[in-house]
Amino acid sequence: MANMRILFLTVTIILLSGCTSLRDNHSSGVSHCTLDGIDERLKKYKYSSPKSIEQILALYKVEVQPYENEKLKVKWDQFQDSFSAGDCAYYFTTDEKSWASLAGLKGYIIFRDAEAIEVFIVARS
Repeated sequence: MANMRILFLTVTIILLSGCTSLRDNHSSGVSHCTLDGIDERLKKYKYSSPKSIEQILALYKVEVQPYENEKLKVKWDQFQDSFSAGDCAYYFTTDEKSWASLAGLKGYIIFRDAEAIEVFIVARS
């Protein structure tokens, strides 16, 4: 319960771009996704395996939607609308040391041709 309150209090959104339906714009196939060639600054994060749109939506429903407000909804809509066919989505987090140092960060990121095009921050410490 304490973790849920912390998540509620620390949900923050960072967006780089935006626009309406994930399912219409993004294939669920992720076998082509790789993190090879991403910017050095982004290599410090821990990434999940590539996620399909359905998987990202499921994570969102568990981690964010219970605490959603209008501002979060708008930001999420902008995030999901940035998906295009061929994009790769990942769940990411910083290491435990960062969380302990109050520099933790986790969220979702979209890569297009190894370039980060959109980030949705779920929590930070």
